[in-house]
Amino acid sequence: MNYIYDILVNFKEEIYDFFDWNYSDDIIHIRKMPIIRVDSKSYYDIKHNYVKLDTDLLVRIKDKTESFDDRRVKIIKYAFLLTNGTEVIAFCLDADGINQFASNLLVDEESDVLEICERIEEETINFDIMKKKKIDEFITRNDKNIIDYIRQEINQIDKQKDLDKLKYLYYECFESKSNNKNRIIKDINECLNNYDVKKFMKIYDFLKLTSLKK
Repeated sequence: MNYIYDILVNFKEEIYDFFDWNYSDDIIHIRKMPIIRVDSKSYYDIKHNYVKLDTDLLVRIKDKTESFDDRRVKIIKYAFLLTNGTEVIAFCLDADGINQFASNLLVDEESDVLEICERIEEETINFDIMKKKKIDEFITRNDKNIIDYIRQEINQIDKQKDLDKLKYLYYECFESKSNNKNRIIKDINECLNNYDVKKFMKIYDFLKLTSLKK
């Protein structure tokens, strides 16, 4: 078994790039973690889907990952680094072998793993695909939080039947007038679904400003 030492991981259901990590996240300082190299198809299947990994793999990696916890060593039961020689992801499995949580690495630490991978032979691991993960490659974690905030606020305004506020928001953000509540909400949802950053940031700024005036 090949290992990497002294890295940081941020296990989440959704895989975030290191620049999207938050101070409030539970960042784990890994002392030691096994590395497994597979072909690119297997790598992307495991990255983009919830999969159940074979029992043989669980046996191999069981208790092999160690982390620092208040200066003491703590065992993580089922965790490992997966690579195709080009990318690296850390996975933490549940007791059934499902890749419930995953983490990207810091750039320099990923480079260290890839350098080691040049000396690691590719192997085959068995797994069953359960369902596809929702992965948005082109939007940041912060943008997702902003979009969620907008949806919640618009839903609240709709419940309050505050059409005047919706009309004012629509005019300020879309530079167009409308008295049709359904059209206003539809256009807002379209800009959120299409990740129209310029427009949804104007909506966000408007909602934040009006909330401060309450």
